[in-house]
Amino acid sequence: MWYRKLKVFSGNMEPAADDENFEVWLEQITEMMALWQVSEAEKRRRLLESLRGPALAIMRVLRANDEAITVRQCLDALKQIFGNKEDCRTSQFKFLQTFPQAGERNSAFLLRLEPLLQKAVQSSPLSARSTDTIRLKHMLARTAATPALRGKLELLDQRGCPPTFLELMKLIRDEEEWETTMAVTREKQGQVGRSRRASDRQDGEESSVPAPQAPAAPQEGLFQDSSTQTVREGMGLAMKRSRSSSCSGGEEEELSQAVGPPGVSPPPAKQRPQLSVEESGNELGAGAMSHPEP
Repeated sequence: MWYRKLKVFSGNMEPAADDENFEVWLEQITEMMALWQVSEAEKRRRLLESLRGPALAIMRVLRANDEAITVRQCLDALKQIFGNKEDCRTSQFKFLQTFPQAGERNSAFLLRLEPLLQKAVQSSPLSARSTDTIRLKHMLARTAATPALRGKLELLDQRGCPPTFLELMKLIRDEEEWETTMAVTREKQGQVGRSRRASDRQDGEESSVPAPQAPAAPQEGLFQDSSTQTVREGMGLAMKRSRSSSCSGGEEEELSQAVGPPGVSPPPAKQRPQLSVEESGNELGAGAMSHPEP
């Protein structure tokens, strides 16, 4: 196993910048000692390398009294001196009074709960199976799980097969990932539905707006009315001029016939000789008559 330098613990009242908290240091030492495939003497040597100050002085005293002391015995001695002094009842009370925070996921709550559980059962004669049962029951009582997850956990509890810490964490995280995926899917469907409704509303507004119409072409009737009115006005002016002028009655008649009302055609050409005959007869004088031919 590749050797990794351990964190430093001194046990001073005023720790230095590179000193670790005893709980953090103890957790790393315990993990690494289980991984290293070396002799007990090599483990003791590496343990002494990570100690400074009062902690190192205590370890030297212990080795002077017992050369064959194991790493586990050294850690237990350091735990009694520098470890947390709270008793078993206090640890159990802290564990039982731990609740999820607002908006906290179940997986995060489980991570925060596990150290308190380990401290609560540290000084009690509980087995690992009892610890799993306590963890499962606490999660069922304190957390608001989804119906699917709660059904799985209740089934495990009824069968008396409580999951370990890692198994329970996997169940919770799988359910959280599923819920996240479903939430994203629902959000995408909602966005598609909103965009579709907005497009339909826009199409409806465009269809309700009347199309712009080209300006209507002037109708023939308007031109006819205007031309008729113009002709009538011209006729009226001509009549007024004929009344005020000193023209003879025949000229007035010719003027009125020339500028007649619209739609009245001038007299046929064949009547003109008859009018000329009558005029020639009038020129013979009043009372003159022409004799009929035999």
